[in-house]
Amino acid sequence: ALAMPTVEAASLLRNAGLDLATTDVEDLTRRTEGWPVVLELAAASINAQRDPTEALARLAGDDHLISEYFRAEIMDAVSPATMRFLIRSSVLDRMSGPVCDAVLERSRSAAVLAKVAVTNVPLRPVDASHEWYRLNPMFREMLQTELRRTEPGVRAAMHRRAGDWHRQAGDLDRAIDHACSAGDLDRSGMLLWDNLPGYLGQGRNDAVQHWLNGITADQASGAAAFALTAAHSHLARGSVAVAERW
Repeated sequence: ALAMPTVEAASLLRNAGLDLATTDVEDLTRRTEGWPVVLELAAASINAQRDPTEALARLAGDDHLISEYFRAEIMDAVSPATMRFLIRSSVLDRMSGPVCDAVLERSRSAAVLAKVAVTNVPLRPVDASHEWYRLNPMFREMLQTELRRTEPGVRAAMHRRAGDWHRQAGDLDRAIDHACSAGDLDRSGMLLWDNLPGYLGQGRNDAVQHWLNGITADQASGAAAFALTAAHSHLARGSVAVAERW
């Protein structure tokens, strides 16, 4: 699909009856990667809701209008084996042969990625050597929902394997991302606690707060490293009372 720049996307959305703030247009264009049909479907979905602002905030690739388009135009055209590969690998924000082999516990993933990238599937290389690939964000969201629906028991294990792979590769941020996505407070807590001086020293406490988001002190009562990380992170923000609770 031809990618629309933000200015053209804004015009398309206005013609579809959706007049958004510039920042919202930029965000939607980024998430759809300027895909005209998906932008039109997003506009139709938002316009059908009572509160457009809330609808925009909730909009994702598993919206029924968008997911039906993905199914008809993309998913129905690929083999079941390829579809299973894509659904499972949607736990990764970037894919390569080695990381997919490790996370999906298979082999020859690099050949699958190279083959799929020249089809209608919105999978694009992100480097000159075509070792790393990335799915269209909304298509990936739809696949992630499909994974939760069809194989709810495998997600946590795949996130743990992805975290281990990225940790060994030296990508600490993604290792923590996957530990948090797996719901593994012990693992994410240890990664955070061991590297907290670096994050705070680099002025990246907002990133730490992002990883802490959604977890309460009660939920983390059995994960000492996670709780200690939260206490120090809130203390660094000047939130003494919150730090004391942790």
